[in-house]
Amino acid sequence: MTIKLFNFEKRDIKSFITLLSGNVLSKIILALGTLLLAKIYGASKFGIFNAFLSLIALYPVLTSFNLENLIIKLKGSNEIRNTFNSAIFISLFFSVLLTFILFYLNRSNSTLNNQNFIFFLLCFVGGLLTSWTYIQSALLTKYRFFKQISISVLISSFFSIIAQIVLWLYLRNNQMGLIYGWIFGLSFSFAYSISISKLKLKFINTNLLKKNIKENIGILKFAYPSDALNSIANNLLPIITIAYFSTTDVGTFALALKLITIPLIFISSAVAKVYFQKSIRLQETSRTYLKDLTLNISKLSLAIVSIHILLVNTIGIYFLDKLYSSADWSYLRSYLIFLSPWMIARSLVNPISTVLFTLNKNHFSFLFNIYLLLINLLAVYIGIHLKSFSHCIIFFSFGSAIGYLVLFLKIFLTLRNNERQQ
Repeated sequence: MTIKLFNFEKRDIKSFITLLSGNVLSKIILALGTLLLAKIYGASKFGIFNAFLSLIALYPVLTSFNLENLIIKLKGSNEIRNTFNSAIFISLFFSVLLTFILFYLNRSNSTLNNQNFIFFLLCFVGGLLTSWTYIQSALLTKYRFFKQISISVLISSFFSIIAQIVLWLYLRNNQMGLIYGWIFGLSFSFAYSISISKLKLKFINTNLLKKNIKENIGILKFAYPSDALNSIANNLLPIITIAYFSTTDVGTFALALKLITIPLIFISSAVAKVYFQKSIRLQETSRTYLKDLTLNISKLSLAIVSIHILLVNTIGIYFLDKLYSSADWSYLRSYLIFLSPWMIARSLVNPISTVLFTLNKNHFSFLFNIYLLLINLLAVYIGIHLKSFSHCIIFFSFGSAIGYLVLFLKIFLTLRNNERQQ
């Protein structure tokens, strides 16, 4: 039996298009904004900003314990709202704890060039807002408010870019301008999400929460550790390397990373939420469709990302050389090439990674993320040992690419066996 690409129901197609259009527009705004902001702020300030973003990315995963994924699986309104409130309170407590840990580590080891307390206070504010936005997004996804999710993403992108440009005009020598502007945009997005989800905090029914967690214990047993490791691994390089290499190196790496990941980010953002819901239904009704749909999404993602990488490394680099002609950006061309194998391999997995959750195979991603974390640590060690940031990126890219290819093969074999068991 064959399946057409994106053989979704009409409401799934509408949801996908809504999310895709919002994410495409958002990523276009971010892409153009990133090019401008990197140019006007310079590689050094851009490097500090991206180290900040890497720290922020840890908060949603480490502090909510994946309870937002539980929201999507639950059916009763009382259970959903109780889990939502639980995730909000839990993320608040652990965001405070995580901020103190990061501040202490920085004071002890001079990570992040000895940033002051204000920097980590901003990490707390940005991290908590990001965590709560993720939780609210899960609630909106549960009730299929995909249009509102897209609007929220657009609000964050638009107001962040505008604020960052305005702050550059008035605080040109302040390295925090990018951070302040980003938090400003996120605050607007968060306020909009609250107006939609109607945030009403109530006391947590701990017995009900325990019951729901027990019935979905895989979330805490494998999915949470796996996602935590993945978040750490994917954000480790900017955080650690800024302590051993120049902020200019990290800024150049960050710009190359943003340029090369643009299509995969909006594909994953648009597809993942709709695909997650669809995969759960197909696991119960048609596992053949689940396998075919998953593979078709991976093929489409691979094609789009490969074309993008080819264009960036040929036509795109001509314009980038003109735009970033100063010595600070001299390694941009090389970094784009070095990161290409990693991004091509990653494109096969990212949009469909939630299928492991659907198949109750979270231990696959857990093992993979242990591997990914080790690759990051080895890459940093090699870069420091050879005193070469380029060698660090090359080892990271090829090592990670091998891991993603192996994981994709494992997903394919699992889907095929899953089909036979129906």
